[in-house]
Amino acid sequence: MRELSREQFLKILGLSSGAFDQIQHSTGAALAFGSPIPAAPGRYLDIDLVSMAITAPLAPALGRHAATVIVLGFFNHWIAATAEVDTHSGRHYFGLGLVLDEVGRKAKEIRITHGSREEISNDLGGSSSTITIDIGDVVSGLRKRARPIGVDLSGPFF
Repeated sequence: MRELSREQFLKILGLSSGAFDQIQHSTGAALAFGSPIPAAPGRYLDIDLVSMAITAPLAPALGRHAATVIVLGFFNHWIAATAEVDTHSGRHYFGLGLVLDEVGRKAKEIRITHGSREEISNDLGGSSSTITIDIGDVVSGLRKRARPIGVDLSGPFF
């Protein structure tokens, strides 16, 4: 894992310092290994980028707080999918399924998994609604955004 400064971290994510501070203040940031704060002040890990990058697309559907709780609480799934992207060919996903109540408004059960599209489909069968995030696309996008600012994320995350 590579260490990043706060400035590098924010530039790669495309966030201003103020926007990130607001996220931390309002709902907490979703960083790696289930932590809402960096291991050392002002220092982030490259894997923290993945965490923040998968929280962002979940927020519009679930709300920022719920997205943060899911990414923090189930970090083992998206970290495993990230490791798979770096070590095996094929697509690897982080997925969640919601089983809604009878009214169809509240989730009475949330299922979390990772793997290939087929594995996720099998694991989330019976869910009322599913969301999948292609971790390969997330990693590729982060690497592409890091290059112009001089950060090399080309090596494996683990």
